[in-house]
Amino acid sequence: MENNIKRGMLIGFIGIVCFSFTLPATSIAVPYFGETIVGLGRTVIAAIIVSIIFIIKKESLPNKKQLKSLGIVAVGAVLAFPLLTTFAMKSLPVSHGAIELALLPLATAGFAMWRGGERPSKRYWIASIIGAIAVLLYAVYLGLGQLQKGDVALIIAVLILGLSYAEGGKLSKELGSWQVIAWAILMGAPFFIIPVGLSMSVDMLQALSKLG
Repeated sequence: MENNIKRGMLIGFIGIVCFSFTLPATSIAVPYFGETIVGLGRTVIAAIIVSIIFIIKKESLPNKKQLKSLGIVAVGAVLAFPLLTTFAMKSLPVSHGAIELALLPLATAGFAMWRGGERPSKRYWIASIIGAIAVLLYAVYLGLGQLQKGDVALIIAVLILGLSYAEGGKLSKELGSWQVIAWAILMGAPFFIIPVGLSMSVDMLQALSKLG
């Protein structure tokens, strides 16, 4: 049991480190590729990789109940969060956005209570609420007394992603951890191919060739 907890903490830490690159990379990419390509294009690429993996591993299809939960994960983690953070990074500094994303654990815990029946400790809630208040005060201070549109977009993104994480965590007990996000990506990709294709331009292709 103790080894499983340590393993989970290690995997969680690695996930946080990887997740920390989201806003900086988004901020750099948006001026070159635009919101649609940055927000949704990565999902299309990921869907191709996921499809190959599923074919090789011969993964079985989720049932109807699981598909409903996967829909929640797809809307939040695959659609809403990428688009909202991409929009926010057009006007907010990366450091500003990164601090607001600190609200994500609180949102996830709240939805986990509702969807998964989990019960975080009182100390967790006290620390989380203090942290949330600090983050909001920081955002208002930088916004000269009010929240900016980018702030609102990030807060909404955090709430939606928190729900998706809680739903995905609950569903992972049935489907497996990586399978949940993989199926969510595959479900969302068909809806993104057309807008991503229409948003492509010669300038973007040239930028890609330079990066290569």
